[in-house]
Amino acid sequence: MSYAINKDGGWRAVGLEADCAADETYSETQPIPTSADPALQVRVKRDALLIDSQWLVQRHRDQIEVSEPTTLTTDQYKALLTYRQALRDVPTQIGFPDNIVWPSYPL
Repeated sequence: MSYAINKDGGWRAVGLEADCAADETYSETQPIPTSADPALQVRVKRDALLIDSQWLVQRHRDQIEVSEPTTLTTDQYKALLTYRQALRDVPTQIGFPDNIVWPSYPL
C-alpha cells in the first residue's frame, strides 16, 4: 500500500503515485500519526489493543476445534469478546477522539 501525504501532516492510502494530488507527497511507508491527527492516534492504540488480545481468541477457538479443554472459561471468553467489541466501538463514542473511555481489560 502507498500513501499520499498532505502538507498539514494528514494522509490517505493510494494505489499509485499518480493518485496523489499536486499538493501531496507520495510515500510507500505508512506515516507515523502526529498530534495533528488525534483520531488516527486513537485508532492506532485501539488496533494495538485488539492485536494484543487476538491470540487469546484464537487459542480458545483452536482448543474447541481439537476438542481440548479451554484455558478460558465460557464467561472469560465472553468477557474478552465484549472487550474487543468495545474497542471496535471506540470511534463511535461521543467524545471521540479527544475524550475516550477505554474499556477495561477483562482478564
